Amino acid sequence: MISGIYDPSRDAAEHMAVASLADASDVLIHIRRVTPVRWLS
Repeated sequence: MISGIYDPSRDAAEHMAVASLADASDVLIHIRRVTPVRWLS
């Protein structure tokens, strides 16, 4: 699972694994679109 902003240089320190995706999430949404980060004001 990726939460927040993903920083590949900290991947090992911030790795999160779950035993069951259904138990870890209320809703799973898959969007087939990638866009650059837009910071909120």
